[in-house]
Amino acid sequence: ACTIFVEAQKTFSGSYSPFSLANTGLPWPLTNDGEQFNNLFNQLYAPGVAPEFPGYLFNFVSPSPATTTTSSFLLIAGTVTGPDQWPLFYANFAVAARMGILATQFGLTCSDKIWANITGCVGLPDQRVVYTGFPNPPGLPTTGLGAPTQVFYNAGIAKCSTLPLPPNPPPSPSPPPPPPPSGSVSLIVSSALVTCSRDGTGLIFATQTSINIVGLSALSITCTDVSGGLVIQTSFLLQSDSARFFDAVTSSAGINFWIFTARSRDSLPCNALIGIIDSMQRSQQFSCGLIPGAVSTVVPALCCATPAQMSPPPPPPPSPPPPSPPPPLPLRPRRRAHPVPTPVPTPVPTPVPRPTPTPVPTPAPIPPYVTYMMWLSTPSVTPNVGVNVNSVITTLCPYMRDTIAFVLRSFNMPYDQVMPSTQLNGCAVVTPLPNPGGFVRVAYKYYFKLYQAEWALVSAALDSAGAIREGHVMCDSVIYWQTYSVPAADTRQPATAATNPEWLSQAAATSVCYNDVYAPLH
Repeated sequence: ACTIFVEAQKTFSGSYSPFSLANTGLPWPLTNDGEQFNNLFNQLYAPGVAPEFPGYLFNFVSPSPATTTTSSFLLIAGTVTGPDQWPLFYANFAVAARMGILATQFGLTCSDKIWANITGCVGLPDQRVVYTGFPNPPGLPTTGLGAPTQVFYNAGIAKCSTLPLPPNPPPSPSPPPPPPPSGSVSLIVSSALVTCSRDGTGLIFATQTSINIVGLSALSITCTDVSGGLVIQTSFLLQSDSARFFDAVTSSAGINFWIFTARSRDSLPCNALIGIIDSMQRSQQFSCGLIPGAVSTVVPALCCATPAQMSPPPPPPPSPPPPSPPPPLPLRPRRRAHPVPTPVPTPVPTPVPRPTPTPVPTPAPIPPYVTYMMWLSTPSVTPNVGVNVNSVITTLCPYMRDTIAFVLRSFNMPYDQVMPSTQLNGCAVVTPLPNPGGFVRVAYKYYFKLYQAEWALVSAALDSAGAIREGHVMCDSVIYWQTYSVPAADTRQPATAATNPEWLSQAAATSVCYNDVYAPLH
């Protein structure tokens, strides 16, 4: 294994704006500039490079002390499987257009630098690569430790027109360059049953959640009622950001995730027609079934499966077979989930149809072994009522099993292949957790056979208020998403009453979580 270090350096000047490490209060990866830089760097440069450990290739290395709120540099590090991975990383890193995205996002100017280097890798000389707008300034060597330093000048980071000035006295600010073009994405929901007053909050939540997963931030998200439906319009600072969001939300996984999240908030009626248009006039239309005379991608999730269709297949019994477990609890019917006559679809405003519909994708490949797990640590003491090993197996396990099954089916993933151990009404393991005073918590686990990309989608969908509500999660529980390894590693920040009080604190017991095992779903 070999480690690649990447450092972004900002040079002090009159227009110097350091990286912000203050906690924004937003979900990861929007926590601070370090995590946002790491997230975008992984998207741009990690594809095709084999990491030594599960999860993201690169990780942000926080400066010391941890209370630092600003910094002139950011450091991330990634461990690859061997020296053969450096050329693959270098091929990604040498694409100047990708560096331009990174420089624009974080306001890098001509005298700033981004280094990438690999050292101490057996069989590979130490190597360094740097992007800068000022060639070979003082302190930037052209060779190091016997290996040349490759300099990308005026590639991604624009060159300086003059030498950088010292910090004192500060130079007079030059006129700012013209701002890059902004962008927007409009989601048109065509149905006589939707209004902004009733469904806007849930649809905006689904859109914001999808934006968070892509690692972007929106300037605004608004809902406007129109004839025959409504429009959710999202504005972005950069047109490149709106293009990334359009590509993500119109992908098979992206539109299914958006539909799942909107349904979890009871904000998307059955048989709705979805049109998506961006500011570059690209468009895509999604429907429950084929529409005569129109180009549309069929998404079965828009049709609203019945509870019987949504329930997962029963697990195969072991030999010899044990007594039959109680039947799984059916999912509750959702508002407006009864059959609705298919209305004449309202045309999407000024769509630019594609020549042919996008085919329904084949299921993602399934690894031959367990790779990830989700588990819940649930208090069995007051104010929670009814929590014990037996009630978890008979009641709580089936609720979350059905929720997981619905998420997997939304992403076209086979439940019976992804979930290998479901002998306890969907759970793989149910264990009382002791402390010196007795058993005060019960842990229950679900095992998954998924690759990293698919796990990222599934775990993000399960890390939501809708999944907690439909999965009948008890208040004050802790929910973990981890690698199936020893030791296990978190792939998402655990959800707790402290990190997500609106989901898991006792104050949320009337809307999201529960404090009675046998209470009906909210």
